[in-house]
Amino acid sequence: MDLNNQEKTPVQDALAPLTQMEKKVVSLISHGLSTLEIADRLCLSKSTVKTHRHNICRKLKLPKNQNALLNWVLLNNHLIR
Repeated sequence: MDLNNQEKTPVQDALAPLTQMEKKVVSLISHGLSTLEIADRLCLSKSTVKTHRHNICRKLKLPKNQNALLNWVLLNNHLIR
């Protein structure tokens, strides 16, 4: 099977516009880490992680509430990891 010719999943398409750091944040959210834990893991400030989360929500066209990104990750968790 040629992996280069496989069709992308809707989740892969949704994640395509994200930066590498934003993709790391999504991955860590999918593993159950909090904003503070993500900040510690990536050596970032909590504020920077919040900015990444905001940008991810904007790029994924999610509602502007705290649970929207978490809900999206939970629904697509099996495709993110």
